[in-house]
Amino acid sequence: MAFDPKDPWFYNRKYLETLSSWPGRTPEELGAELPKYVLILAAMCGDSFQIQRILCSEQAKIDDRVPEYAGTALWYACHKGHYDLVDYLLDGSPDMYAVNTEYGTTPYQEAEGKTYQKLFDKKLAAIAKANARATARAKAKAESDAK
Repeated sequence: MAFDPKDPWFYNRKYLETLSSWPGRTPEELGAELPKYVLILAAMCGDSFQIQRILCSEQAKIDDRVPEYAGTALWYACHKGHYDLVDYLLDGSPDMYAVNTEYGTTPYQEAEGKTYQKLFDKKLAAIAKANARATARAKAKAESDAK
C-alpha cells in the first residue's frame, strides 16, 4: 500500500502544524520523502498506528532521518516517553546506538533511568542469547566436520 499525501488521515492537525513550520515543506513538495517526515513526526507524537502503517508499506525504514531532525524514530519515541511505541520499534531491530547529532545521545541513553530502559535491556539480552546460540551451533558444526 503506497503512502498517499492526499490521504485525509495525513492531514491531522498536529502534523500539518509541524510541517507548516518548515519553509517550503508542504506534503506535495516533500514527495517521496514525505513518509520519512511522517515517521519522525508520528514518533514524536507517540502515534503507533501511523508508524506501523509507514513501516509496513516499506516507504520508510526504521532508522530513517530527515534534515530538520537529528534523530531516528526510536530516539524521539524515547525522548518523548512513548513506552508502547518504544516497545514496538525495538521489535523492528533498529539501531539502538544511533546518535542524535543535535543532542549527542543515543536512544539507549535517552531511555536510561526511565521505566522502559528494561525494554532495551531485554532486547540486548535476547540479541546476546541469539548470538550465543549461533556461536554454539557453529562450534558444534565445526567440531563435527573435523571428525
